[in-house]
Amino acid sequence: ANKKTFTGKAQYFDKYKDAAYGFTHMQQSGTGTIGVYYNFLRVSPTTNYNKENRKSLFKITNQTAHPGYFNCKIAENNVQVELTASQKVGFHRYHIPTNMESPQISIDFSEGGLDTREDNVRNVKAQKESETLLTGEFNHVGFNYYFALESSVPFKNGSFCHAIGERSSHDQAKSSGKDSGKKKRKKVSVTNPDPTKSADEAEIQIKKLARKNSRIFYLDYVFDVEPGSKVDLKIAFSFR
Repeated sequence: ANKKTFTGKAQYFDKYKDAAYGFTHMQQSGTGTIGVYYNFLRVSPTTNYNKENRKSLFKITNQTAHPGYFNCKIAENNVQVELTASQKVGFHRYHIPTNMESPQISIDFSEGGLDTREDNVRNVKAQKESETLLTGEFNHVGFNYYFALESSVPFKNGSFCHAIGERSSHDQAKSSGKDSGKKKRKKVSVTNPDPTKSADEAEIQIKKLARKNSRIFYLDYVFDVEPGSKVDLKIAFSFR
């Protein structure tokens, strides 16, 4: 999540320098400059998860990388992160500090990439198959995707957190009296409701796409982990 890329030459912003919202493996497209990067199933080590901090940008330090491996540390909580992959499975390893208070792992099933509409991932369905296994599916711009996520530790106090918050007013384009060629947009306020929680399964269906930033839409799974523990996640992903 370090850069915002458009068709053509990549452009970098200080906001994304050495920073991330979380860690993913899955990209529908892998080379060249494309309109959006489809970073699915975003995993974020966090604490005191809530609707306000569920998508917080954090700084990453001590980065090392070589083909097939990435290592870094999250500055805000000192979680050490290791990522690698096999041909079909992504591997995450999170080293939780012993002094970290109320550590949690958050997994966003509705994340659809950088600088995209909040609801371009639609019809998300996920379920807990066991104390260490989650499975599910979702639709992204017309394509169906299926996933399985296995944890090395049980999903302690785990729950699905999901919400759809509609915008409370409509955009209204107004022309100024002096220059009819310029239009002003009325600022739109978007509700951010408290998420609905469920223990074993969750599903959200979006029938109609909305304009960018006009709707808050997400489905996360959050569970507690022990301070001083090592958490391994295996993520398998299919387009069929």
